[in-house]
Amino acid sequence: MKRKIILFFICLLLFGCGPKKDLNKNINLEKTTNTKEEVNTSSTTTTTTTTTPTTTTKKTTTKTTTTTTKTTTTKKIETTTTTTTTTTTTTTQKALTENEVYNAMIALKDKYPNGTPWNNDNSYSWKGGIYSKGYGCAGFAFMVSDAAFGSRKAKKHTNFDNIKVGDILRIYNDTHSVIVLSISGDTYTIAEGNLNDSVYWGRKLTLSDIKKTGSYILTRW
Repeated sequence: MKRKIILFFICLLLFGCGPKKDLNKNINLEKTTNTKEEVNTSSTTTTTTTTTPTTTTKKTTTKTTTTTTKTTTTKKIETTTTTTTTTTTTTTQKALTENEVYNAMIALKDKYPNGTPWNNDNSYSWKGGIYSKGYGCAGFAFMVSDAAFGSRKAKKHTNFDNIKVGDILRIYNDTHSVIVLSISGDTYTIAEGNLNDSVYWGRKLTLSDIKKTGSYILTRW
């Protein structure tokens, strides 16, 4: 009996707690299994992945460049320069004598003798300038003057001490025109129209009479 007990202990010493170890192993295995299941159970988590659409807002910074264009309006001014070339023609006029002037004037007496009707209805366009046309007495004086001087231009003055053959005298306080045919001292022989509505050659006036009522002289000398 003692021998069996000794052997039993020897077996225990030799083999350790075999059955007990196996039991522990089973228990551990069971525990391990349970733990693994628990772990697995715990680890089996339903993962719901929620995909949230991510809206990426791209911030676009628009750089607006304002270009100010300065428009310069150039007003083109066209200046037309008109160059007027004045050609001065110097015409050498024939030097007239008082006798030539007298002859040219008195030649009209044949066409317009004394008593020829001539009143304010008669007119004449003058070539002497200053006045373009004369009526009545002025028209007759202009016609006789052109016969003697042609297109020579007249000058106007009031120096009654410087009267020449062919000058037109405005007398009777600027109401009547006559033309001088000849001069003898202070006596002036004249021709005139519209004297009592007619032409008259040869009437005489004194210088004193002329100065009393004279207004001006038209001369082409």
